[in-house]
Amino acid sequence: MKCVKCQAEIDDDSIFCSECGAKQTTVTADTAANVAPSTSNNESSTASQPMPQIQVNVQQPQMVPQLLMMQNKKSMGIALLLSLLFGPLGLLYSSIMGGVVMLVLSLIIVPLTLGIGALITWPICVIWSIIAVRKHNAEIDRAIMVQNQQMQQ
Repeated sequence: MKCVKCQAEIDDDSIFCSECGAKQTTVTADTAANVAPSTSNNESSTASQPMPQIQVNVQQPQMVPQLLMMQNKKSMGIALLLSLLFGPLGLLYSSIMGGVVMLVLSLIIVPLTLGIGALITWPICVIWSIIAVRKHNAEIDRAIMVQNQQMQQ
């Protein structure tokens, strides 16, 4: 038997196509006898002959699974507050890589400069935090726009 949608070869007793997933609708002799009344006067001769299977093509909308990935946007206010209060540790909220890099640099620079290096690393953490949150949120907005365009097509 062939699929009603994609014309792929499938088993005769298949309900769904193994290639495209379309539901296969067939009318057997029992259901055809109930649907179409006999037009012949000689009912005994037609009753002894098996009725052929009639395949009815039913177009069903093909459901394409859509993968919708959602990520939460990061809050600019929380990022600023965390990076102002905790420096490199607060930067971990905005950017893990940035937090690790600045934590290592701070652990090296601040003790060597007797704490004065924190005046340099802390503002860098705040700026890096702002840039990382903007970039993260822009990537999410771009992904949503692409998904919306794909869904409209």
